[in-house]
Amino acid sequence: MLCNSNILENFKNYSDLIVQQAIDGYSVLPHTIQSIVSIRRIIYDILNNKISYPLLSKETLIVLAFDGINFNIANSVWKTCSLFPLTSTFPSISSSAWLSSLTGMQVNEHYIPGVIFKKIENLELMNVYTEHNITYNDNFLSTNIFSDAIALGFEPYVISGFLSNIRCFWKDQLVKNSEVIECKCDWNNIKFCTNKIYECTIRELTQLLLKNKNKKRLLIWCFINTDDYIHKYGYDKAIEICLQQFENAALRLVRKGYNVIGYSDHGMVANYSSKKLIAQLDSLNSEHCENIIGGAGRVRWFYPIRGQENILKQKLLAMFKDEAYILSQADLHKKFILLMNSTISKQIGKIILIAKSHNFPSVDFENKFNHGALSIDEMLIPLAIWS
Repeated sequence: MLCNSNILENFKNYSDLIVQQAIDGYSVLPHTIQSIVSIRRIIYDILNNKISYPLLSKETLIVLAFDGINFNIANSVWKTCSLFPLTSTFPSISSSAWLSSLTGMQVNEHYIPGVIFKKIENLELMNVYTEHNITYNDNFLSTNIFSDAIALGFEPYVISGFLSNIRCFWKDQLVKNSEVIECKCDWNNIKFCTNKIYECTIRELTQLLLKNKNKKRLLIWCFINTDDYIHKYGYDKAIEICLQQFENAALRLVRKGYNVIGYSDHGMVANYSSKKLIAQLDSLNSEHCENIIGGAGRVRWFYPIRGQENILKQKLLAMFKDEAYILSQADLHKKFILLMNSTISKQIGKIILIAKSHNFPSVDFENKFNHGALSIDEMLIPLAIWS
């Protein structure tokens, strides 16, 4: 994975990437190379001066990790960077995508396929954001971009932001091998205030840079929770101003000799979810399945009782018609949406429901915008390099 070639030279532009990865006029597939999975390699190459954006005088790389920003909004605001489109993971969910970006692993390699799925060791259903007791072998997820940085002579830090509120196995794996700076702001109180999101992030970053009096080489990964705001309000003027503030800050840092890149985990689209539709889906699940519905957001999967698969699939087709894909695990594999192996096939359900329109029964029905599916605005994310 970590080699000397300049991976960015072969990246396609936005339109060509959509054409190449299109399933239909609405959805796109994850790309095997031009995707969030390549972030680890790109950061490694920047740190190792193997890319056409050499390290500036400070020899410190600052990574702005925005949650929930799609390519189109970044492209409309960020005008002073080199901007590349990447595909997210499937599902286009934070837990899957962030882990793929820092480990360089596909979803079927790190085994975190979203939010609600079965554990590997005992096939119990779990929520990835609250689960502490997961057992993997000792070598699993042992290396990431932070261990790469150490090997290259950099000190890795994570400015955790909203992640400070999360305590679980997933977060531990995400920030492994780094020194975590827990946020001093109350992110639960500021998550809907974009100006505060900007101010708190830059304040934490500035303080860390000022402490580096010995001018050590640093890798600083800053988690920026714009996700909660966008779920509620979408890509409005406040988000545009916030992104412009971050670009202005990036330019100031570059002028001081720091290196700055930014990327996101997934985008979002408007989603209309009714309590009635959620109740109908729960009723179907109770009748035909052995577990609660898994997945998250605009992708949900079912664990049908043996012999009930076809009945459930036909009822779902009648309910959703052309507004969702109703697929089997074999369909996911054949269509290159998510490649199956013996482990991932036990974790996710046998029947997968993926949103194909804006009408979809997400559990968090109060959110006006959501993600998880394969639409262009959920799947296409930005990689920005300021120089």
